[in-house]
Amino acid sequence: MNRKLWIFALLVIVVAGCEPAYAQKVRFIKDLSIKSNENDEKTSFLSVENVNADLHGNIYALASRECKIQVYNPKGEYIRTIGKKGQGPGELEMPFSVLLDKDDHIYVFDFNKMAFVVFDPQGRYLKNLSTKGKFQSFPDRIFIDSRGNFVIGYESMSGDSFRISRFGREFDSGEDLYAKTGMVSFLHKPGGVLTQAPFPPGMVWTLDEKDNLYVCFNQTYDIEVHSPDLKLIRTISRKVVRDEVSRADIEESVKRSKGLLTAGDFPKYKPALRRMFIVSGRLFVLVKRMDEAYLFHVFDQEGDFVEELKLDFQPWIFKNGFVYAIKANPDLSECEVMRFKVEFK
Repeated sequence: MNRKLWIFALLVIVVAGCEPAYAQKVRFIKDLSIKSNENDEKTSFLSVENVNADLHGNIYALASRECKIQVYNPKGEYIRTIGKKGQGPGELEMPFSVLLDKDDHIYVFDFNKMAFVVFDPQGRYLKNLSTKGKFQSFPDRIFIDSRGNFVIGYESMSGDSFRISRFGREFDSGEDLYAKTGMVSFLHKPGGVLTQAPFPPGMVWTLDEKDNLYVCFNQTYDIEVHSPDLKLIRTISRKVVRDEVSRADIEESVKRSKGLLTAGDFPKYKPALRRMFIVSGRLFVLVKRMDEAYLFHVFDQEGDFVEELKLDFQPWIFKNGFVYAIKANPDLSECEVMRFKVEFK
């Protein structure tokens, strides 16, 4: 055999027997899909804006536009609908989030009512838990921690400040877990109109199963991890190349604002990170949203970088050993609630 051909053949054999240059270390395996049934009024929905699960694996899909929660068993079979549009007891006006405590009581935060509408595990209305006077503005994320407290915060600024607060079960007491001031995000326009350009400075945060708080200013990549007693455990940092705000981004946003925004209202760069969530102690950081995909950085329990992961959906919550997610078309032509098993290598 020609010497060159022999060397080439040997290289082919060696390469074929090698591990691939990149082996995915985290795998999401879809094991359940729930879609709207247009032929059945009970099980139809335009879109789902929030999802949660109880301790038995039942799934709660909040259709905010229709002011109802669809409940499904672990097999994806419809059980019941909770709530309807209205101003009466147990009715909803602008539901934003659905949460469950350790006893599977259901808390639906309604921004118009400025209250949690509370139901028992069977979906029977119990009470409204008022939050009036407790919030600066519309909260971005709400958790119920392991002790039954509400942890509420914002990813955008309220005026020049940002805070994450913890409230007791009856909202009779509260304290700030994290606060940052002196930041500008809203733009005041002539006539007293308040508006905001896309990609503003803000905070990204989440809470893990041990009530540790993860928080980061979205213009940097320095994630602080705080214990429940507010001690800094570690800082997770990573170098990242931030994308510039494109001319197309600016032109589209200016057009949508109908003249309230100008090109000078936009930052030069997009945020370094967009959202965080925890799966089995691992931290997933959303760093970029593309047309049909989400790009995540994954870190282990010690805060060490594991891998970069691309998904075609955005995970929403981790519970009972599963990840629950929502996938919807922009035109609301199709919406899917999904459940995934997660494997770590």
